[in-house]
Amino acid sequence: MKTKIISIIVFVLTAYVLPLSAKVESLRTVQVLVLVLIAAILMFIIYRYRINAEEETLVEVFGGDYKEYQTQTAKLIPYIY
Repeated sequence: MKTKIISIIVFVLTAYVLPLSAKVESLRTVQVLVLVLIAAILMFIIYRYRINAEEETLVEVFGGDYKEYQTQTAKLIPYIY
């Protein structure tokens, strides 16, 4: 249920908030960049929560095999995080 709510929030942010902020011509460039930065931070927080929830489920299902896989791969950004 929580992951479905998070998916809806991510969809709303990407489908409505970001395009709307980019289309409003009266906003200055700095304001648009701030809005995009805030949206990116929120999306990162939401994705991080979702990734952790999914990894907990995968550890329950696959056990030690998935733990070994986690040590070899990054969560979100290859070679960084």
